[in-house]
Amino acid sequence: MPTDTSSRRKPGSTAPAASLPTEYEIRVLERWIPAESLSIHSGSFDAHNKDNPKNKGDAVLGIVTGLPTTMREYVDFTMAAQAEGLKFGVEHYRRRQPHCAGTLVWQFNDVWPGFSWSLIDHDAVPKASFYTLRRTFAPVMASFAETAAALELWVSNSTPDPVTTTAVVTFTDADGTELSTLEVPVTLEAHGSRCVWARSERLATGRWVWVHSTDDAFPRNRLFGGEVRDLTLGTEPPQWTVEGTTVTVRATALTYQARVTTGVPGVRYSDNYVDLRPGEEATIVLSNLPPDFDPKTITVRGYDTD
Repeated sequence: MPTDTSSRRKPGSTAPAASLPTEYEIRVLERWIPAESLSIHSGSFDAHNKDNPKNKGDAVLGIVTGLPTTMREYVDFTMAAQAEGLKFGVEHYRRRQPHCAGTLVWQFNDVWPGFSWSLIDHDAVPKASFYTLRRTFAPVMASFAETAAALELWVSNSTPDPVTTTAVVTFTDADGTELSTLEVPVTLEAHGSRCVWARSERLATGRWVWVHSTDDAFPRNRLFGGEVRDLTLGTEPPQWTVEGTTVTVRATALTYQARVTTGVPGVRYSDNYVDLRPGEEATIVLSNLPPDFDPKTITVRGYDTD
């Protein structure tokens, strides 16, 4: 089930969930909460939350995403808040290598259908945080850090071998349009972590900075100015094509957490919940499909889009 963590639209409400989408995260809620109680902070809803007070997570959502008013928003907002929080913390501690040797994440999965910090819910459906942390825990990772007056790019190497690569840093505006790009040579010792580039200016609210390696030495990463609620995102879902078990996702606008879903439990995705600039593509391979799987059940959408 989704993670329990001033609204962008209106103050928080307990509006019932109508016309729910087919994403399996929603179906998990439908399975364990009676239809008549499937609303935010209903009695049955709150009974699946171990925290007290039951609205404790609203304080986090209010800052990061705004308060959800529908069940779809609840799923999207809580997963975004969890993924961004874990990403921020793990990146920070990895940058401190060798003074910090790692990070323990609470928690991996659920033993009961409740709202929790798990990466995988009770029905074995991975949340956005699962894919976010898989990238963040890559053996070699590039990450951005902001100080009081500067923006820094760090590379962290947790392997026993030195790393030599080129990092490509790209700045985009709030709509994802490229503003500037530069290449940063990187040579890093084994088990090392250090700042490889910096500028004496923080990132403006709503703007993005991206980094990738010319030889895929580390996963692509990004930082945006402000909170998730400050982003300017497209309202149209990404386009996609299916060929065999491969889904190619193409963004028509700046897209946060583009996700492929089949509505079928147990399906595995090579990656998911990816950020894409306008015109960019991501390839996601499906596995563990049932024998009678119908590719027409595949859907793709971005954060807080229909």
